[in-house]
Formats: sequence, structure tokens, C-alpha cells
Amino acid sequence: MTGHLEELLKVIGAPSGDNEFNVRRLENGSAFYAGRDNRGNAAVLIETSDSGRTVPLRLAGIEATFSMPYTIVEQGKASTNKTLTAIVCTIRDDDVVGYFANLMESVLPFIGRNPSTSKVADTVRQLVELFQKLRAPARRSLVGLVGELSVIEIARDVALAVKSWRSDPQERFDFAIGKLRLDVKASSNRQRVHEISFEQANPPSGATGLIASVWVEPLAGGISLADLLRSIEEKIAEQPDGILRLRSVVASTLGDSLPQAMLWRFDGQLARSSMRYFDASIIPAIRPPLPPNVSSARFVSDLSGCDPVSASTFRQTIAAEEQGLLP
Repeated sequence: MTGHLEELLKVIGAPSGDNEFNVRRLENGSAFYAGRDNRGNAAVLIETSDSGRTVPLRLAGIEATFSMPYTIVEQGKASTNKTLTAIVCTIRDDDVVGYFANLMESVLPFIGRNPSTSKVADTVRQLVELFQKLRAPARRSLVGLVGELSVIEIARDVALAVKSWRSDPQERFDFAIGKLRLDVKASSNRQRVHEISFEQANPPSGATGLIASVWVEPLAGGISLADLLRSIEEKIAEQPDGILRLRSVVASTLGDSLPQAMLWRFDGQLARSSMRYFDASIIPAIRPPLPPNVSSARFVSDLSGCDPVSASTFRQTIAAEEQGLLP
């Protein structure tokens, strides 16, 4: 169904009547429709297995009404009346509608082919939470985020990588599991010269620190952020909590820049082939102790003279639960 919902929404026009939607089924026999309401807003409509009622939601660019009677008109068919749950994107910006469609395609498989109203309502609440994050400014760069996602995509255990990923853009390390701390540094100029914090170069006592260095370059014919997210989601397809967590961290990171960023393309092959891991304890860095009355520091470190660690060799030095974070 990848990209199908967005394409359908592009060709569906607005109906003239209230409580009416022009629709197309996403798949033959499915419970899901792509649609437009009489305001021209994009929508997904869902047939549920019960008639349970839930309080409507109207917040952050999403409106949702549950188990309500609507008139729907499919192309080439007479209008029909159905009891449906309607999830409407009230923002008509093309980038936001594209993000809405991409997000819905990620979560619809977990709703099931014959969902209950309560199941749909739970999913809608999670969607509203994600859309609320689009109201805040970006908190990290797109290049940096793509670097982190590239680490996740090539991890031996993608679900573990998503689980150990930071919850907040301000956390000191991008990934933490057990005694392993990993921070990702992305460069768009093919140089391994990165800004590193004192804490990243000197992880807590007893912890092992790694710096992942990756080259992320824009490329018109490359893969998009949407493609990268889809690739990761395919690897954790049976884990809805993991997919929602992935989407939540991405939304928290890019905020209001996310809908447009979904179309940004980069050289995915370069990102994969350029990934190198460095032992944080041997990179050029400021080492403790810090001068009196100095509690933290940031510096630029040139890693080009450092030997990267072999993932296969390094795995032998860390606990089994930590090994899945590496390729």
C-alpha cells in the first residue's frame, strides 16, 4: 500500500453535501477508504466492527469522529450510507497531507481488517500526539537525524536499536543500552571532523563509548526520509509500539519542518558504506579532569587519524544485549 493513499487523495475531489465524502477504497474488500470531505480536507474512513461511540477529537490538525453515519460516494457507484469512523486532516498544505498519508499507511495495518471503535480511537489519539509535535520548531538538524536513522537501519537488531534510541533530542547520547553508549556524528562534506561533547568522549565509569561517523549528502536521485523510515518499519513490521516510537522521536526532532523534510533525498548508499565506529576513549578529546569551575565542554575532533573499530571484533567485548545495536 506504500504511497497508494497519497496518490488516491490527489485524485479525489470534494463533494457538495455535509456529512458526505467522496471516497476510494484503499484495497478491494478492505475496511479503509481514502476520502475528501466537503471542505476539501483529506481523510481516511474506517468501517468498524461495532457501533461503540467515542468522544470526537479535534486538535492539532486532526479531526476524528467515531461510528457516525456518513454518505459516501465511490467513483462509478451510487451513493451509500454507512456508519464510519472519519479521520480528517484539517490542514490542506500538500506537504502536511503527504505526511498524513504516509503516517496513516504506517499505522493502518495494526488497526486490523475488522477493527473495533475502541481500537481505532486508541490509534487516533496516538496520531493526534504525533501531529501536536509538528507545532514545535525543529530541535536537531535533518542531516543529524538521517545519520541516526542510518545507524538504526543497518543494526543487527533494528527493534533493539529503536528501543535504545533517545527519547529527547537533548539527551547526551543518541543510543544507550546496558553499558553501551553510542553517539552519531553526521557530516555532509565527507570529512570526519565532528563536534563532540566532553560527556560523549568520556562516558560514565564502567560504560563503553562509541562514536559513529557517517557521511550524509543530499542527492536528487537518492532515497527520501520517507523511504528510510519505510525501510526501518519493514524490519519491525510486527511491532506497532516500535513503529510509533520511531515516528514519535522523528516528530519530536524535526517538529514543524517534518512534513517538508519527508521529501528530502540523500545518498543512501554513501551513508551505509561510509559508516565507521570509533572507540570514544581514544579519539582526540578533552579528558578529565576539567579545569576548576568548568562543568562541561564541547570541542571539534578530527577522527581522520583514528582507526575505526571492527564491529565484529568490538561485539566480542560487549554484552550480548548490546550487540544488536551494531551492524
